[in-house]
Amino acid sequence: MNEKLEIGIEQRTKELQLSEEKFKKAFQNLPLAIKISSPDDGKIIYVNESFLRLMGYSKSEIIGRTSLELKLWNNLEERTQIIQQLKQHQRIANQEIKWCTKSGKIIDVELFGEQIDLDGKTRILLIGSDITQRKKAHRERELRKVHLQFQQVVMMELFQCPEIQNGNLQAALQTITQIAAHTLNISRAGIWFYNQECSKITCSNLYELLLSQHSQGQEISISEYCTYFKAIENEQLIAVENASTDPRTQELSHSYLHPLGITSMLDVPICSGGKTVGILCLEHIGKPRTWQLEEQNFAAYLAYITSLAIETRDRARAETALRQSEERFRQLAENIESIFWMIDPHQQQTIYVSPAYEKIWGRSCQELYHKPLSYLGEAIHPGDRESALTKMTQKFQSHQDLEYRIIRPDGEIRWIRDRSFPIRNEAGEIYRVAGIAEDITERKKAEKTLQHRVELEQLVTSISTQFINLNADEIES
Repeated sequence: MNEKLEIGIEQRTKELQLSEEKFKKAFQNLPLAIKISSPDDGKIIYVNESFLRLMGYSKSEIIGRTSLELKLWNNLEERTQIIQQLKQHQRIANQEIKWCTKSGKIIDVELFGEQIDLDGKTRILLIGSDITQRKKAHRERELRKVHLQFQQVVMMELFQCPEIQNGNLQAALQTITQIAAHTLNISRAGIWFYNQECSKITCSNLYELLLSQHSQGQEISISEYCTYFKAIENEQLIAVENASTDPRTQELSHSYLHPLGITSMLDVPICSGGKTVGILCLEHIGKPRTWQLEEQNFAAYLAYITSLAIETRDRARAETALRQSEERFRQLAENIESIFWMIDPHQQQTIYVSPAYEKIWGRSCQELYHKPLSYLGEAIHPGDRESALTKMTQKFQSHQDLEYRIIRPDGEIRWIRDRSFPIRNEAGEIYRVAGIAEDITERKKAEKTLQHRVELEQLVTSISTQFINLNADEIES
């Protein structure tokens, strides 16, 4: 009976030892860092391999010592609070703390802990999960979110920037490069434009962040860097982490990148009028930089704003030229005696008539603007009206040169020479008719006087001839 009991006890002991060995093995190989210590003196009794790897210690360096001696806790107040909670039989779960490794590196740890009974003694069990990378990734996401929000604010303000809207291109370029450098924290931000032959590009504005200064004028020959410029032409954007080794930019290394210390590039073509006219160059100096998607999008927006500034400048120039042209035309039209006019043949309305109309016709320009073209017929002399109006309708299709009389409101009759020509749109359709009318009354009077003189001379000549012939007949008889 005793022998059987001893055999059973021995077998049970072996099973417990085997179970304990399996538990220790599993405990030792857990990926979580485990530390068991005494609640009385704080000495560390047991740690697993994951704890040693995480903290950088060997087992002999850590067993029998306290966390205070090893300076494991980055925040001692936090340690005291957690130990007190555990001694009061409160469990700790999902609490984020910071531990300090042997090398002095601060790591983020998600901590689980409780007070346990081990071999009949009270112990404190702490299980830690390294969340340093997770916290870093979270901080980076939050930082990127803040940067993105800031970029969105900058984008809105930049779109409304007076320098962009008023056509002052050089001031706009300075604003764009400076905002690019500060927002993306890059060393150099430049805007380059192709020359007319597309044989070189010239820097129109370069902002250097460390120097806080703008410059311009540097030139680069396109034929020397064919691969880079081909990439610019074919790709919407070039984001290069290592510019010296990237096939698209490495040919710039010797003459451009290395002398300036440029390691990373973010370049975007600038388009206007359906073609590439320049390049926005964002250049990083220092450790190679990976360009985030939101940074690439921001660079593309800056290139778009640059295109908008170019178009605004061109539009402002065109408007200025138009105003100058209109002013020259106005001065010409208002200071000559002939009448410039333009009509819309479809709407039968006067678009423009010069001030000389009032002097010659004796009627108001405003009155002509507010009445249909048929109103012109009322001023034409009844003897010329039918012929003139018939030819006027024909002048919408071809050049015309008319002469007719008008009757002014004061009853005075004047002769008018009216020349006109049609204006066609891009489709070849006549949409305007323009012309010039002049007062030829004095010329007509001179012609009439001359004709009267010619007739008088003819009459005198005829009378003289008849008188001579009469005398000759008398002499013969």
